[in-house]
Amino acid sequence: MFEKFKKKAIEKAAMKMIKEDFTLDDFLNQLNKLGKIGNLSKVMPGLGGTASKMAMSQINDKFIDKCKLIIEAMNEDERRDPKSISSERKKSIATEANVNVEEVDGLIKQFEQAKRMMSMLRNQSAKINNKRKF
Repeated sequence: MFEKFKKKAIEKAAMKMIKEDFTLDDFLNQLNKLGKIGNLSKVMPGLGGTASKMAMSQINDKFIDKCKLIIEAMNEDERRDPKSISSERKKSIATEANVNVEEVDGLIKQFEQAKRMMSMLRNQSAKINNKRKF
């Protein structure tokens, strides 16, 4: 039963990404799930391969904790549309999360890059599916 629930949760997150309504709330939810796995620095090497080494260099437990603090310091509207956050509000978020403004900007930038990548993948997938129809 747990596997069925886990599979549905993964499918739901994937569909949100595909439909372009993936928000920082969804990202926070994914980070919380990663936190439940345990110490990523111990989990990642067991996965092997270049991809896990690359991910390991970019993701660690401290990074996840910082991201969670920053997102939790945002209000609902800001989580939905982080590009709309003013510089004054970014300062407040940074203060509340005990980070600097550059880290808030960095998280927003990474999130927007991830959304653009998802959009590119979605567009490529649509092109491939259209070619298959002919």
